[in-house]
Amino acid sequence: MKRFFIIASALLMMAACAPKSEKTLEIHIPNDGNLCRYPDIESVRTVLDSVVSMGFNAVVVDIKPPVGYTYYESSLIPNVRNAKTYPNHEVSSFDMAGAFIEEGHKRYLKVSLSSATLSMGAWPLEVDGPAYTVPQLEGLTCIEYLPDGLHDIKDSREHGIFAFLNPVLPQVRRLMVDHVKEVCSMYKPDGFLLDYCRYNNYHSDFSEASRKAFEEYTGHEVEDFPYSIYTYPGENAYQIVPGKYYREWMEWRAMVIKSLVGELAAAVKEVSPKTEVSLWTASWWPWIQGNGQNWASTTTSWIKEHEAELDFATPDYTKTGMADLLDVYEMGAYLPKAYGKDDPESMEYALERGKQLVNGACTFYGSFAGEAENLRDAFELMYRCTDGIAFFCIDVCYKDPSKYAEIKDAIKYAKEKYNESK
Repeated sequence: MKRFFIIASALLMMAACAPKSEKTLEIHIPNDGNLCRYPDIESVRTVLDSVVSMGFNAVVVDIKPPVGYTYYESSLIPNVRNAKTYPNHEVSSFDMAGAFIEEGHKRYLKVSLSSATLSMGAWPLEVDGPAYTVPQLEGLTCIEYLPDGLHDIKDSREHGIFAFLNPVLPQVRRLMVDHVKEVCSMYKPDGFLLDYCRYNNYHSDFSEASRKAFEEYTGHEVEDFPYSIYTYPGENAYQIVPGKYYREWMEWRAMVIKSLVGELAAAVKEVSPKTEVSLWTASWWPWIQGNGQNWASTTTSWIKEHEAELDFATPDYTKTGMADLLDVYEMGAYLPKAYGKDDPESMEYALERGKQLVNGACTFYGSFAGEAENLRDAFELMYRCTDGIAFFCIDVCYKDPSKYAEIKDAIKYAKEKYNESK
């Protein structure tokens, strides 16, 4: 009997020490080419302690940013030590991703890893990345259709254009699946976030491989390609005239991305069944169709109800929705103000539309950035109206240390207002 009471007391103490169940408050920890940002265990502990002190209970750690190099020892993709910015850097045995998971769990944090999946290079960083340096990736990047013709996306020097791999190619899909399996096998993270799992924009991909895949999808030959998809009335690359196959093309591209997300989600679960699969996209539906990302659920009625307003949606466009494939969807409402249900420039408007589109298919996080006009209002709105918050990112605190106290106050305020309303 005495032994029973000892065990019972121990269990009660453990329960008392464990954190109480609450909504997820997640902060992103990016690694966008900064090799030495978290070079040792102390740097990891320091940032996690600051995360906890602000009131967050989850982190997302970037292990493959858009430049394409990895922040873990991969057998598939070169490590960031190979970046031009860091030539001949000394090999380190420090496992940053593993340290974040171990130290995060000590602090009762949910720890996810993220990958900018299809992006493999960035020209602002000295035209660098695996797409430019790895011979095996030659010919696997997207082909852009621009007013002056077809170009390899690697040759672009336009701001915001990254060296995206072509998601229709079997070699690319195998690499992405193997990458996801490698990470989740090594680390068994609480979550794996798919980022940049899309086309760069509607200019790509116009390769022969995509033309043939589109013909197989539609069941007919496509004459006058790419002009039958759309044409340019002038030199402005962002002004197009939809052609005969434009709507079918947009549906097909969305199906390409949906099928890739499905393959990657299955890969995560195959090697780490308890790892949550999440996807981040921007909130601006319907304009995000240019990236091939329909992040809605296949059960939503919103698309049908607004079909007349959408110049790209086929009668079957709803079937391209991805939310049903996910555990968590993170909607990036990177908008200037929080409130305004009828204001397309507000987070509140984006959330209302987003919830209708996702239609309860998965857990729904609201995501916003530190540049919001009023962080207090943004945290309050997001905490009240979603299943959790995905805040981007810790860098705002590095740039302006006063943000630590501002964010801590905003999180406290959001929880208090939410509890008062219950």
